[in-house]
Amino acid sequence: MFVVFWCRYPRVRPNRASAVQGGLVRIWKFLGWAVGLMLTLGALLGVGVEFANDSPTSHLRGAIIIAASFAAYSLPAALLGLVVMSLLARGSRGPRRWGALAAAGACLLAVAAMSMRLGPLYFQDDGATSGRSLRVMSANASFGSTPAKDLMALVAQEQVDVLVIEEVTPSLLVDLDRSGISKALTYRAGEPEGSVRGTMVFAREPLERVQKLNVTNGAWSMRLGGGEKGITLVGVHTTPPLYGIKLWRQDLREVAASVSQAKADGDTVLVAGDFNATIDHRAFREVLDAGLIDAADACGAGWQPTWPRPGTKHLPAWAPGTVLPIDHIMVTSGAGCSGFKTLHLAESDHRGVIATFVLP
Repeated sequence: MFVVFWCRYPRVRPNRASAVQGGLVRIWKFLGWAVGLMLTLGALLGVGVEFANDSPTSHLRGAIIIAASFAAYSLPAALLGLVVMSLLARGSRGPRRWGALAAAGACLLAVAAMSMRLGPLYFQDDGATSGRSLRVMSANASFGSTPAKDLMALVAQEQVDVLVIEEVTPSLLVDLDRSGISKALTYRAGEPEGSVRGTMVFAREPLERVQKLNVTNGAWSMRLGGGEKGITLVGVHTTPPLYGIKLWRQDLREVAASVSQAKADGDTVLVAGDFNATIDHRAFREVLDAGLIDAADACGAGWQPTWPRPGTKHLPAWAPGTVLPIDHIMVTSGAGCSGFKTLHLAESDHRGVIATFVLP
């Protein structure tokens, strides 16, 4: 009878398909948790360095300064983390559900914090709508590698009034002269160097009261043109923080001091160049606090990365795009900005920046 029972009622064996499916679900959940927690951690670290960088004592911590350069990328990380952890919370129970909800809440706070910092960049500021128009361009020639003919083509195409070039070498200056830069931009200030320290300014109008600033890679202050209201123009190239946080901060302070002096004299101030700093750096915001506004911000152009460009020594060609906005054009608060964009610079690891201002 036992044999008959055994034959009529065989043991129930698990369905192999169901077992495989269950295993795949567990793997996907594991991967989901791993990705979600990494995104949450990345978002919190980004917010942490963004606001730790606001602390004066943090300037002694080089790692925080460098990490703050990438703080803006914590916003997409937080958004993705919020989605992943919300989905995991929906499919979990007990402590795991509460853990996922806590992580989702942390991501939501990170989204709010970074949106408060970056959101205003996408809204055009109120500024002068009538007055003198001035078109300013800044280009890092990358050790003089950008061909002079390409720079001149951009000057003609964009109808540039003021051109600031960083990393001008003697050979590049010779090529610029051969390409007829003096016909397009008659006046010049600054000097070339055989390294990264050559910074020069070219303009359609006379440049007067030229002064060299104590900035590592070269910076010059000057008065642009005539008229009742003076315009002080500053061409800048600061040292990167990787080469020394203290020196980098000193460079930015020197620029801020020059801006403050010009404003005290009643001038409108324009500052352009390679700052090796983003808006996430407190030291850069101290320059803005001298009474300037970034052109990308004034125009509502948003996040505009300029370095490194894909396909250069710092970034492979398959990279999705340029990474950090370290090249800037700034103007006295109250001036209007009617346009801002970045430009391709041949043979350079930077993108150029160009802005059109309305000066009251």
